[in-house]
Amino acid sequence: MLSNAISFYKESRFPYRPYLNKNKCIFIHIPKSAGSSILDRLGKKGKMNRDHLPWYIYQKANPIKFKRFFKFSFVRNPWDRAYSAFSYLRGGGNGASDLKLQALLDRFDGYDDFLINGLNKGLLRNHILFIPQSFFVLDANQNPMVDFLGRYENLEEDYKKIAEKLSLQTDLPYFNRTREKKQKYQCSESINIIANIYAQDVDVFQYNYEERGL
Repeated sequence: MLSNAISFYKESRFPYRPYLNKNKCIFIHIPKSAGSSILDRLGKKGKMNRDHLPWYIYQKANPIKFKRFFKFSFVRNPWDRAYSAFSYLRGGGNGASDLKLQALLDRFDGYDDFLINGLNKGLLRNHILFIPQSFFVLDANQNPMVDFLGRYENLEEDYKKIAEKLSLQTDLPYFNRTREKKQKYQCSESINIIANIYAQDVDVFQYNYEERGL
């Protein structure tokens, strides 16, 4: 009986972390889209439990909270996001847990080589940093399952809307930002690879290669 109660308690908490319950919100944290900065403002401390979960996990865990809580996420230009993920992992990522990935990426002769001879052939395609953003926030009919979908390229302005809604601090700290300037893709093949792999992101979120920002 006690074990069942403990199990129920644990299940009722995940994935609704204390900072989500406190703010009565659901933040769909898409990797490499300024999520760490937003988590800080929501009251999330430390690097543990930085959940990168699709919308339906929250819905299945607690349909009532999913309906009542304010749901939001941020998306980013796929060409910038893919490069940011590559640069992050090649720079060591989270440390010990990403060292093998760092060594793997070091085998490639730069970013374009990784796209053409790595990602294009399936390498790291299912890694959390390279999963399409549409997986996190769209349903089977390509409908956004959040109340607000901000854009990394308009981060400060869009975040202020979130801050006003949830009564958060309006200034936004920055974590894990890619230091490199806008990546210049070396060939049309690598540009097209991103367009093909992230076709749904490009179409639904209306991004294109020319409007990259970093």
